[in-house]
Amino acid sequence: MEARVRRDRLYDRIAHAGLLLLSIWALVSAGTYLFVVYRTLGYPFELEWMEGGTLDVVARIHADEQIYRSPSLEYVAYLYTPFYYFASAASASVFGIGPVSARLVSLAATLGTVAVLYLLVRHETKSHAWGLVGAGLFLATYDASGKWFHLARVDNLALFGTVAAFALMRVASGWRSALAAGALAWLGVFTKQTMFVPVVLFLTAAILADRRRGRTASVTCGALCVLTFLAFEITSDRWFSYYAFWLPTFHPSDAAWARHFFQADIPILWPVAVIGVAWLAITARRDWRKACLLYTSPSPRDH
Repeated sequence: MEARVRRDRLYDRIAHAGLLLLSIWALVSAGTYLFVVYRTLGYPFELEWMEGGTLDVVARIHADEQIYRSPSLEYVAYLYTPFYYFASAASASVFGIGPVSARLVSLAATLGTVAVLYLLVRHETKSHAWGLVGAGLFLATYDASGKWFHLARVDNLALFGTVAAFALMRVASGWRSALAAGALAWLGVFTKQTMFVPVVLFLTAAILADRRRGRTASVTCGALCVLTFLAFEITSDRWFSYYAFWLPTFHPSDAAWARHFFQADIPILWPVAVIGVAWLAITARRDWRKACLLYTSPSPRDH
């Protein structure tokens, strides 16, 4: 009995030491990223080749000009849905039209995603330290994900909307939170239309886990998508669907990237994938609904 107690104490010390090291690593990751932000946020020129085009779109919004129109020598619209550009235009009203105002929107979205991940992990683990590790893990992907966290691009605002919608469905209850989750999912899709795929998967899982709340979120997201699509389609004389949906279908496929995904990306992630599949299998045996995206519906013990 005494040997078992000593062994348990040893395991606890190892676990606490590991958590301490991970927490330090998370703080270092956060500090490193904030230092990069400090050095690059105010850079007056492009940090990435699409930033200049983003500012062109923002300038058109401020000039009350159509951002989806027939292509010309002076302007060709980007192939993205427009929420980010209007958010950047609002930021430009305060900070002026320039790369800083647009980058601030992406930075705010990135920090919002960090906060959401911290709160979600803390909710799941009941531990502030593990919440910090979860947030730090996201920031640690800054280099691996292409260094896009605070660029004048649509990506991180789209990510924030999608992640926040998922987290809200997990940690909250009631129809109001489902409405808000649906609106956040719409924000993700109407910032970058490729978010449609994870949003559909997430909302399907939400319906399986909690039919009423899942349907509420799905109807809210769907209704907002249809209304805003029609509004932009009508006001742009149908150029919106041309740029956002029809033209992207002509992007050529590249088999080399597909091979790279399976040969380089997947091998790096396989340990995480194995753990995730094992967790899903164990959870599904107990309650298949709980296996739907981290129990998309909160359980009674959470409240």
